[in-house]
Amino acid sequence: MIISCSDLDLNNLECENGDACPENSICVNSKCTLESDTVFCTGDDSCRGGEICETKCIDPRELNSKCEEDFDCNDNQYCDEDHKVCRDNSCDNNQDCAENEYCYDNTCFCYEGFEFDDYRECVAISCNSDSDCLPEEKCSHNICTSRCTPSCTEDYKHCAPNSGVTDSFSCKCEPGYESDSSDGECKAKESCNGEEKRCNPNYDSIQVCENGSWKSETECTDGKVCIFYKGGGNTTQFECSSY
Repeated sequence: MIISCSDLDLNNLECENGDACPENSICVNSKCTLESDTVFCTGDDSCRGGEICETKCIDPRELNSKCEEDFDCNDNQYCDEDHKVCRDNSCDNNQDCAENEYCYDNTCFCYEGFEFDDYRECVAISCNSDSDCLPEEKCSHNICTSRCTPSCTEDYKHCAPNSGVTDSFSCKCEPGYESDSSDGECKAKESCNGEEKRCNPNYDSIQVCENGSWKSETECTDGKVCIFYKGGGNTTQFECSSY
């Protein structure tokens, strides 16, 4: 049973081992001493000298700031969920740090090209503002994410703006594909018109329209795949990319 610090009077209680001390206390220098990490407190006066009460008795040097999650702390700190305070993210070598981090001056930092996210994990920096992302994406915590909610995960669909509505996006068929009204799935168009282009169904080539039929214009090699995006003049551009 966990009890309050104030419920124990250990000032004159001597001991030779922990068995001689009350619950939640240990024998230190022949005196029974509270295990402050496992004992709740009611105020600073119920803690050992030099400690303060933050739900539990803690060393004030560990109390940097209040927090609810790691995002509330500085980059070299993490949020102690038990005490709701920021603590230093100390280390002795790189092995003490998480993935994509290195140890310098006893503190874990992100490698170049990475940045701490809300959960204090080092993630690759892909953007600093919406302008760094595709038109159908937005920059959220340095990562480009889809403007469509939920994201477009069905085959041959992508996130596209809704005509006449500002900042409104929805999942639509990719260029060269059309919706089958029976099930709403997007399927490759059998015929084409004018100067239409598209990625073929396997995304390994760029196809163009010739005399109403689809013809391969560019084969994507070396592991590259066909992608498309809005270019200058709001025109759709196609290319083979390793992305």
